[in-house]
Amino acid sequence: MLLPHDLHYLTASEVLKLLENDTITVETYAQSLLNHIKDRDDIVKAWAYLGKTTTTEFTVTMHNSGPDTTNPHDPGRTPGGSSCGSAAAVADFQVPISLGAQTGGSIIRPASFTGTFAMKPTHNSISTEGQKEFSPTFDTFGFFARSLEDLQLLAGVFALQDDKSPKDIPLQNASVALINSPFWPRAGPGTVAAMSKAATILKNSGVKVDVGRFSKGP
Repeated sequence: MLLPHDLHYLTASEVLKLLENDTITVETYAQSLLNHIKDRDDIVKAWAYLGKTTTTEFTVTMHNSGPDTTNPHDPGRTPGGSSCGSAAAVADFQVPISLGAQTGGSIIRPASFTGTFAMKPTHNSISTEGQKEFSPTFDTFGFFARSLEDLQLLAGVFALQDDKSPKDIPLQNASVALINSPFWPRAGPGTVAAMSKAATILKNSGVKVDVGRFSKGP
């Protein structure tokens, strides 16, 4: 059993079980989180103010109007932009779960950069009412956690349901497009090699693979 000041290391699912059997109190758990935030926020800068995590300006630029959020694993690196505060706060054990939104890669990228679990549900499966709109056809509400169990917990809270089981489609009838953005020339060797390997595996399995490019950047 963790000491009271170490409770922030637990996942939301673990905390819920301890609360249900009266092993800990909400006050004790909340105090552990607040103490950890106090110790770490000068470095990570995950919060715009307590209860609201930071995001890059207008969710699309690479800059904040306030202090830039850092990656908890290395303050000299980025946590991934956009929903950066949500991912950084979870990765740094300041909160067990957090919410975010994705238009392009604003959930999956910060999760990848910070080593957290994240879920970007099907578009419009969670209401975006009250959320500032950027692109109604792409904006999607999602969440971050430190375990799959916590993602499942949040999926239940938001009443997400599985689609009907998809029909099997022969790989020979499938088509995949790989789109290289204007930023693709900046990709590192590992990223380029991974994409090339994925394309080769798909082609060898009978999938039609097309590579497209945007003609120009924004």
